[in-house]
Amino acid sequence: MLFKVQGSYFIKADNIGIHIADCSCFAEAVEFCFMCFHVFDVEYPSDLRVFYAFIEAVLHVQKRVKSTTVLDLLRTLQRSGHDAEAGSSASATE
Repeated sequence: MLFKVQGSYFIKADNIGIHIADCSCFAEAVEFCFMCFHVFDVEYPSDLRVFYAFIEAVLHVQKRVKSTTVLDLLRTLQRSGHDAEAGSSASATE
C-alpha cells in the first residue's frame, strides 16, 4: 500500500509504514512501489492487480498478471490512436 503523510510518501509492509526517501511526486512513489513488488517477488494486492497489469503493459515489463480487462483496454486505446492517425492523414490529403 502506498500513502502520503505531511508531504512524504510511505509504503506499508507488514503493517509498518516505511518512508520513501527522496520521493518528490506521486509518480515516483508509484514507480518505487511497483519496483518493490518485482524486486521482492511479492504478489500485487488483489484490488490493484488490474492497475499493475496496466503498468506492466505500458512499461513493457515481464507480465506477472494476465488480465483480459487490461488487454481489452490497450487494444481499444491502440485502435483509437490508429483511428485518429487515419483521420488526420485522410484530412491532410484532401
